[in-house]
Amino acid sequence: MRSPLVLVILCAIAVATLSAPLKVHVIPHSHCDPGWLKTYEGYYTEQVEKILTTVTSNLLNDQSLRFVWVEQVFFQRWWKSANKQTQKDFRTILERGQIEFLNGGWVMHDDAVTTYSAMIDQTTMGHQFISAVFGDQYLPRVGWTIDPFGLSSVSPMINKGFKQPHHVINRISYDVKQQFKKDRAMEFRWRYDPNHDDDEHETFTHVMHSHYGSISGFNFDYGDDPVTDSNIEKLSKEFVDKVTEFSKAYRTEHVSFPFGNDFQYVNASINFINMNKILKYVNEHYKDQVEAKYSKVTEYFDAVYPVDADMKPLTKTEFPTYKGDFFPYADSDASYWSGYFVSRPRLKGRVREGERISRTAETLYAIANVAHKTVAGGSNANYENLYSLRHSNGLCQHHDGITGTEKPFVEDDYMQWLEKGINEASITLGRSAASLVSRNNTSENILIKFANDASYLTQLKSGDRVPIYAYNNLAWSRQGLITLTINTDKVKVAGVSSYQVSPLGDGLFKLTIATQTLTPFGLHSFVLYVTDAASSTTEKKNLNNAVLSNGVMQVTYDQEGKVSALKNNKENVETKLKIEYLEYESYAGPGQASGAYIFRSKKKDASFVNLDGATKPEFTEGAVSQQVSHKVNNYITATTNVYKFEDRYGGMSHAVDLDLTVGVVPGNREVVVRLSTDITSDGKLFTDNNGLLTLERSRTDKPSSAEKNLFPTASNFYPIVYHAYIKDDSRRLTVVTNTSRGVASLMDGSIEVMLHRRTNQDDSRGVGHALDDQTTHTVKLRILLDRPTSRSSRAHVAHRQNYPVDALAFEKLISREQFERDYVDRYSPLTREFSPSAHVLDLHQQRDPKGRESTLIRTVNIDQDSEQEKIELSGLFVGAKEQSFVETSLNARKPVKEQSKLSYSSKPFEFKTFNVQY
Repeated sequence: MRSPLVLVILCAIAVATLSAPLKVHVIPHSHCDPGWLKTYEGYYTEQVEKILTTVTSNLLNDQSLRFVWVEQVFFQRWWKSANKQTQKDFRTILERGQIEFLNGGWVMHDDAVTTYSAMIDQTTMGHQFISAVFGDQYLPRVGWTIDPFGLSSVSPMINKGFKQPHHVINRISYDVKQQFKKDRAMEFRWRYDPNHDDDEHETFTHVMHSHYGSISGFNFDYGDDPVTDSNIEKLSKEFVDKVTEFSKAYRTEHVSFPFGNDFQYVNASINFINMNKILKYVNEHYKDQVEAKYSKVTEYFDAVYPVDADMKPLTKTEFPTYKGDFFPYADSDASYWSGYFVSRPRLKGRVREGERISRTAETLYAIANVAHKTVAGGSNANYENLYSLRHSNGLCQHHDGITGTEKPFVEDDYMQWLEKGINEASITLGRSAASLVSRNNTSENILIKFANDASYLTQLKSGDRVPIYAYNNLAWSRQGLITLTINTDKVKVAGVSSYQVSPLGDGLFKLTIATQTLTPFGLHSFVLYVTDAASSTTEKKNLNNAVLSNGVMQVTYDQEGKVSALKNNKENVETKLKIEYLEYESYAGPGQASGAYIFRSKKKDASFVNLDGATKPEFTEGAVSQQVSHKVNNYITATTNVYKFEDRYGGMSHAVDLDLTVGVVPGNREVVVRLSTDITSDGKLFTDNNGLLTLERSRTDKPSSAEKNLFPTASNFYPIVYHAYIKDDSRRLTVVTNTSRGVASLMDGSIEVMLHRRTNQDDSRGVGHALDDQTTHTVKLRILLDRPTSRSSRAHVAHRQNYPVDALAFEKLISREQFERDYVDRYSPLTREFSPSAHVLDLHQQRDPKGRESTLIRTVNIDQDSEQEKIELSGLFVGAKEQSFVETSLNARKPVKEQSKLSYSSKPFEFKTFNVQY
């Protein structure tokens, strides 16, 4: 049995036999995916619009009815299209307490492959609408994550920050759920923070007994027989028997009975009419055993685990405590849902890019507003542009979106939403940047865009002079790496630390630039000159027994051109190292097959990928980096980089980059890269939850049955969003990734990372489509080697990798005279930089219900090893003074009771959110 990480029974007490009657809370709900088998648009027009309309009508006419709603992306669309009478009717049932919002996020986000910042942003967006339209009193009090495929510890953490002390979950592994039922531990206090073992850092969590759907026979609008005089006794007895069974897994007399399923209540009357008959019959004929009624989820929790206004428990019932997360999820010993950690990596990568572009656009626009700059287009148009990308990013966090578990045409639809949002936000990004670097405080007629989108960079001619701005989208000073595609190697670059030019083929070249140190949120210009002679080109060298070294990191190659060792000279620590490319053959049946959700290998061990098309490694060196490149085979190209410039906090100079291009893999293959060392990791692997928390994993040897094709492979894979590492007493090897994947340590001293997968069959979990993914994508892995006692820089390095420096250029070439007359070389908005542990998570403009804008600043201490981190926001911006500020809950809505000053100390993973007027 695969046990949960920690389950602690706080008091060794026997649970008393519950006194009859059981108090049954029937929870009407509809689980509505914003994309899966249909697109978001398809689901809304064909089903969701009818669900919300018919539910509203039914509840209006019968005050005994209840309902709960989750997905704000659907609700807000419905609300804005509803007529005034329908809106009035909904307000009536909301004010009467018949309906409530749960979660309140744009979608029910995935827990495995989403970043913590995206989880917070998409939830904040939903909460702000609820607050603006209905009032803070209707903000959700319960987290509801009933369909994500495994649960992260970050979910209850951010729910607590959103003032949601209760949490409902469902998909935890079958063996864990069986044990919880046996121990009557299906409700527990989830202590989510590995740094804090106290009730301040917990949420009360309820696990659904079987699934979130109605029991068999009660799906009345799914085609189950209606309730009649001839079957009401049978159905009522089944209801009583089932809730009695449920009660044996919990510790109070209250029982939650879910009444709904995917897209149910298209005709709400059918469900309510039939259930009304059941409840009436049960309450009359089984009143000594049960008392049943419709309830909201908050009504259930108010009965089971009431809390006060400060979210302190008021109950005397003892509940167990759980520590850890719930990955990987399995619904049988052959069905570990660890395949989706990397399914459809093209979408996962574009979602991460969307988050980065959103951050760049949001921070530039906020800084322009704080500085009272005039941003072209007007505030309404720019706000809508930014909102467009918030909408698209939020939509894609859906647990059948970013996971890659949707139909192919639905993936295409998500990609289209992302492109729309990125294109529109980029307009405001360019306008905002232009306003900041303009000497005359305007961005009118000035268009700035991402430099690689400027077509003239591949049409350069001798004498051209191209000014470009490097934008640091983080609150830390740093050097950054910029790569531009140009059509000539005859260039010089001024205003940078170093640069190099290397051929790409077809008359194109890659210009790699190491920037000078950039100030926090600063814009720094550099200039590209086209000359008559090539300069700073890369040089080919002999690889045999070569050493790549920048003075800090050292990579040794053997006579065959393979990596053999890695050393950190600064910390005097080294390890043997092999980098191997392997593939697992997907299990195709009989029985459970590998597919979009489930990873199941045909054999226990991976084999080396086919080496057809492999090339000999080529060693080149330039002013920026030393690198070794080669084709691993026909579909994998690998480049190892060691950067020669010194970068603060070990961002790049203290790491080795492994850049991969992974093309179309063969059918029924799951491709990984394995790093093998001589680190004695003792069966342990450390992985992140959503890029924030770090959890220890212990290798399991289950399931194991060669006769049944059961191997402990998929069961040892975990999601990696930002980083993972192994260690022993003297060494620690960390891998940082640019997008979410799966990671495992199947042998001591090894880390293997999923790269791509393609299966020829469906895995029978609903999508009904083989994962025939024939896309090409890039993988960026940053490898760190240090001592376990070193002050942790993993989180800092990971955030820097995931938010690289941006290169921004004018849409059209401008003359030197115009640039010097109209634009500044540098714009530095902050009066100080933040420490490596203090991260400005959000800096953006928001609007209150009356349309007034303020600046949202959200910070977090990302260093798990720190105690307190001093953060100072007062006087943060050059030339700007705070007129007023209020500290709020994580969703930027509810003011906290104990107001902080703009100077405060932050504990690890402590969020602080402020609305500031400048």
